[in-house]
Order: sequence, then C-alpha cells, then structure tokens
Amino acid sequence: MVELGSGLSTAVMALAVDALGLDTTIVSLDHDREFAAKTRALLTSLGLGANVDVRYARVEPLPPDAPGLFSGQPWYSLGSLNGIETVDLLFVDGPPAATSDLARYPALPLLRSRLRAGSTIVLDDADRPSELRTLELWLARFPELECTRLPAEKGMARLTLG
Repeated sequence: MVELGSGLSTAVMALAVDALGLDTTIVSLDHDREFAAKTRALLTSLGLGANVDVRYARVEPLPPDAPGLFSGQPWYSLGSLNGIETVDLLFVDGPPAATSDLARYPALPLLRSRLRAGSTIVLDDADRPSELRTLELWLARFPELECTRLPAEKGMARLTLG
C-alpha cells in the first residue's frame, strides 16, 4: 500500500492490516518532516509501526522528462519512491492543494507502472475543483480505470484498475 499524505488515515490503514492479518507494508509519504514524525509516534503508541514506513518526502519540481506530466510540476521527491516495487492500494491525500493547482495529478502517471491489475486507487477530497480536474485527466489518460464516487466530507473517488 502506498499513501500520499500521512496522518490518521495511516493509523486506520495500519489497524485494518493488523486486524485482517495481512502480510503487507504501508509506505506513507509526507511533505512535512514534523508531521511525519507525529504520524510515526501515533503508530508507535498504537503498537502498529512494524509494517508501516512513514517517509519524509520533500516537494520539489519534477524533472522535465517525467512521464506524461506538466513540466516542473511540484510533487514528492522521486527518490522517496525507492524500494516500492508493486502497489495494490494507492491512497492519494497529498501533496497539499497549496503546492500547485493539480498537486495530486502526478500520483497516477508516476505510479501506474507499479500498480497490478485489480489495484485500487483512492482519491481523497475528490469534490474540490483541483481534484475533480485531476480525476478527469486520470480517466482520460487511463481508460482502463473504473470510477466509483464515495460519500465523504470533501468527496472521495475509488478507481479500480481493470
């Protein structure tokens, strides 16, 4: 599992993995070093840190040759993805909207090659204008995705890779 933007959702996913007895690792990226440390402390206090790797990932302009992206689009440092081979669940809740207009768009173009058939992508805050546009761009670029809208305070979209 890969989560973009750590926090309470990291703990909820870790609790679910633990309760279901899944043999999986959660890698969670966060642009804020202190917040990443707080997430790690929360996991430790819950006894859940063993299968969770919370990584500080600086937000920086992507290289111009990044696949299918806008030139210089700010996103997590590509080095923060090291060691991630395959992804069954991608939870997109970062980088923050203040980073850029389409802050979350790079997630799918950059991680698509690591997603397996049947993988799930969750886009949080999917009712905000930037995320609505991101969702539109993803669906146009990756027609193999099936989208289901889920009820949530700021909207949520679940995409399944066919």
